[in-house]
Amino acid sequence: MPSIYIASLLLAVPMLLVAPRAQAASGLEEANANGSGLRSAQSNSAAPEAEWILIAQKGNDSDSGAPVRNRKVMDAPVQKRRPSDSRRGSDSRAESDAPADASVNDANRDEKPKVWPGLEKVVLKKPKITGAFVTPDFNPAPGATVYLNGTDFGDKPGKIRMYGTFPGSPLVLESVVWNSPTKVNGVIPMSTSGKVCVKQVLFEVETANHLKSNWHEHFWKEDTVKLEKGNSVTKVLFCGKDGNKNVCNGSSHDGDACVLLPPLAVYGPQASLWGYHYNCSGALGNDEGTDRFEVDLKNGWYLLHSTVQKDKSSNSEVLNGPTPGFPSGESNWKPTFGWEATAGDYVQYFVSMTIRGPRGCSYKP
Repeated sequence: MPSIYIASLLLAVPMLLVAPRAQAASGLEEANANGSGLRSAQSNSAAPEAEWILIAQKGNDSDSGAPVRNRKVMDAPVQKRRPSDSRRGSDSRAESDAPADASVNDANRDEKPKVWPGLEKVVLKKPKITGAFVTPDFNPAPGATVYLNGTDFGDKPGKIRMYGTFPGSPLVLESVVWNSPTKVNGVIPMSTSGKVCVKQVLFEVETANHLKSNWHEHFWKEDTVKLEKGNSVTKVLFCGKDGNKNVCNGSSHDGDACVLLPPLAVYGPQASLWGYHYNCSGALGNDEGTDRFEVDLKNGWYLLHSTVQKDKSSNSEVLNGPTPGFPSGESNWKPTFGWEATAGDYVQYFVSMTIRGPRGCSYKP
């Protein structure tokens, strides 16, 4: 009896194992028949949903102006179709997840997205100055009006600046007028009188959107002047006193008195700077020394040309200079002259100078 019972149990175990497998196989066949299967289950658990954004479409079919989903901009991870999928029925998962009006073909993927109606892209261009006119006399002096031509200045008033080597640079022009995106003007402040007299200035336009233009170069109209005798910009730093008669720029620096009057000297009435030294007749030894001067121009004025004349009563006298040489184009010069005069003789020299600078601006300190 026990042996018969055990044998019955051994026959029942395979039956219990086979039944679930048969049920699973039956369920799988039913799933395949309905167009679903393992891949559909895997898609539900593993594949993330496709990402979509709404993009406005101009001229769409809807008159409401509502945004239309017209293309896919970020692709969901693509799942490759297994060879066996064709036998299990069509895979409609990806298509069912996508919006009905969305297009996922390659042509639409390459299409650029459109913008919302009414929100057009605005490109701000950098302004550019192409010309400048200054009145009066073409010189950007205090009170002068500056007219600028160019492009992309904008419709709203901005700022006009003037740069240079003057104190307080840059200056912001006053009474600015924005005539159009191509024409603007402004006035150089009167409070800067005497400070902006330089050889060259630069103009700049800044728009209302804070875009700055190029620097436009402008030169002052210049005048040429000859420095006369007794001018205020030529100073005597030192005049040698070893001679019995010493004169620098008209200022006398006499030494010991002479029994006999010195010979007549020309004294250079038209010279910008000059010097004269005389040694008395019968004097023992030679008189010698060095004269030092400084020429200092202001407000953009500069040295242009010079002529040096030297005069000695005999070939025994010594007269050297100027040292350093004339620095054309510079605003400062410190020349020196070395001299030596024997008894009863003299030396003298004359320097005539021409300067140039901005019209309407003083070259004096």
